[in-house]
Amino acid sequence: MNNLPEELLAKIFRNLAQKDLLSVSLVNSSFNDVVTSFSLITTIYIFESSNFENSPTRKYSKAIIRNDNVASYRKAFEGIGKSIKEVYFKQHATSFSSVVSILNMLPNVKVINFYYVRIDNDEEEVTENVQAMNGVTLLFHESNPAMFKVFNEISVVKVDLRFYGDTPYYNFQPFIPFMKNQKELKSFGMSGIYESNLMYGTIPRGDFKLTEFKICGCDLEEWHYLENFLADHVDTLERLIVERVRSWDSSN
Repeated sequence: MNNLPEELLAKIFRNLAQKDLLSVSLVNSSFNDVVTSFSLITTIYIFESSNFENSPTRKYSKAIIRNDNVASYRKAFEGIGKSIKEVYFKQHATSFSSVVSILNMLPNVKVINFYYVRIDNDEEEVTENVQAMNGVTLLFHESNPAMFKVFNEISVVKVDLRFYGDTPYYNFQPFIPFMKNQKELKSFGMSGIYESNLMYGTIPRGDFKLTEFKICGCDLEEWHYLENFLADHVDTLERLIVERVRSWDSSN
């Protein structure tokens, strides 16, 4: 089989489930090269639940892996990591070290999504950051923002924070040094968050300039935080989205 042309091997491999394709990539360097060079896997989903079907690659180039089974795919990640463009951490508890370990095997990732992700110990000291990446989009959906502790060395172009209702109960302190390090950020969105949690005294003037800003589902307690943030970080907006925003009086 090793003597078959790469194009034919790729055609055969496209009929495999993604989990099986990850295993195939471990067989030898030739198979690994086919999986990588033909971009047979570009997206990895890491879930807690195992109740997800693994779709064949001819329809999707997404590998679905249980969180407790990630270690067994480590060698596969190391081999095909440079072809992975998106990674989704969904609906499970994890640790800083686990996230760093996975992302450092995927150097060309452009989208990192946290969806209902909890952190086992969000007070632990972070000893290693995610390696330098450029042009990354970070999406946080009801996930612990302490995860920003590990992203101080990457350069992002978009941050989208989505929470339900006003969210004063999370500690957004790790968000401050992360934002201070950003130079290329162009798009920022916030949903369901008190603006004072994110913007008060956090981001020095001139570090980045936004071309897109979105604010949705927020009750703003002190509008001047938002006004100062926009004054410091916007010259010309190409896109502005404002939905379901109202003032809130904390004395009531």
